[in-house]
Amino acid sequence: MINVVREAVELLNNFITTKLRLVDEPYWEFSGRRFNLYSYELVGEGGVNVGTLRVIELSTHLLNVSGGLYSQTISQLKDEAREELHASGKYSEGKVMDITFNKEIWGESYSPTQKMIPQLIPYRAEPGGLTLNALDHIVIRSDEGLESRLSVDDLIRSSYDLDDKLFHCVTGWSVKLGGIKGLRLKEALRMAGSDINDRWLGLLSLDGYSTVIPAEEALNNKAYLVTHLGGNPLKLEHGYPIRVVLPGLFGWKSIKWLAEVIALRNYEDCYWETLSYHERGLVSAEERFKIRNPEVRAEDFITKEARMPKPKLVRP
Repeated sequence: MINVVREAVELLNNFITTKLRLVDEPYWEFSGRRFNLYSYELVGEGGVNVGTLRVIELSTHLLNVSGGLYSQTISQLKDEAREELHASGKYSEGKVMDITFNKEIWGESYSPTQKMIPQLIPYRAEPGGLTLNALDHIVIRSDEGLESRLSVDDLIRSSYDLDDKLFHCVTGWSVKLGGIKGLRLKEALRMAGSDINDRWLGLLSLDGYSTVIPAEEALNNKAYLVTHLGGNPLKLEHGYPIRVVLPGLFGWKSIKWLAEVIALRNYEDCYWETLSYHERGLVSAEERFKIRNPEVRAEDFITKEARMPKPKLVRP
């Protein structure tokens, strides 16, 4: 594995003006009890952190190597590299070219690799104090810039009691959400007069977080805008005033503090998708991470029962 990581760094160094290197030891995460995720910090001149390189493996099988550079590092791309990206139309944040969906194995059943916990754990992608000013509307827009708005007050007034929903975190825990009020996402889009014909929806949060979901997942009867949890209005740390809940997809897709919904003709990586997480994230098919290794077929490896011990890390 370490040789693959070194090759990735050398490849990056061909396109950037500063010299990148890895920190001595990666952060390791055992995700879903079967996947190993190694996160290597990239440093540049003066030891300044400039990005992250992530490696995903299942047992001895490498699934993908990916990562992201901070915005200030992008400015250090060599002129010829930037010109080539612009000319090819690939110079947009998080753009990917190919999407391969894993075969659905378990239907909509609960993933056997998840562990139930008693209450929802609030996560936030970016650290820092949580001081958000609640929006009074949600923007719905298309790639072409057509825009409509949904009043948050109207959404809250239109909310109704929903059945309990399962929420699955990609790191391996699940929780049953009860006392939910809200409405289906497709109902909210209809209220806004939006006719979604595109393949993907980008979801943007008030705090700057973003994710992307297939339109077919958004427009079925199992995608919700939620206003209440546990019988009470959402707390700030859980996404007040409006959050998305997608029981069939892993939790990073269920965005909090929803601010915008964008219809996308083509797929685009967002926050966690840039850092190796799967394009769709279907729980029943164990779609935790992208598979970019052509030798790995999802039906052969992803759904096998397996428990791996924490591996011994080899210093770069």
